[in-house]
Amino acid sequence: MAECRYPPQGTRGFGPRVGTDFGRINACEYAKEANKNLFVWVMIEHCDAVDVIDNIVATDDLDGIIIGPMDLSASYGVLGQIDQLTVDNAIKHTIEAARRAGKIVGVGWETRLDGLKEQFLDRGVQLIQVGCDFMYLTYFWEQIVRSYREKIAGFCV
Repeated sequence: MAECRYPPQGTRGFGPRVGTDFGRINACEYAKEANKNLFVWVMIEHCDAVDVIDNIVATDDLDGIIIGPMDLSASYGVLGQIDQLTVDNAIKHTIEAARRAGKIVGVGWETRLDGLKEQFLDRGVQLIQVGCDFMYLTYFWEQIVRSYREKIAGFCV
């Protein structure tokens, strides 16, 4: 976990621009506060990680895990089939191991709701990352384009 923290507690490289408000905040004070308030997550996206999940969640200073269902399913050779029994069992095992270790469990999810409750929430997932930045931007842009096309339909441009 040393790579996650600034010296002297860790070995993370230093150069925060936004965190120091572009130099307006004292860098040493920022580093001290950042080290104190850091939340460390790891992504569980491969079957090899599931095989050693108990060791992973036993790591000191690890606060939580995020399950990446699509990559995890791909590592089992069934891309996108997160309901497939092997993948589903891996997800369940991962959640249970993390919860036993007192870690927060999250999942990277898309924007659809089907399967979310049964496969994740009912099993103890506490954080859901719904979609991602490019999905939000794409959706927003499509709404704008659709709106303009509807308003200018019939006009020559």
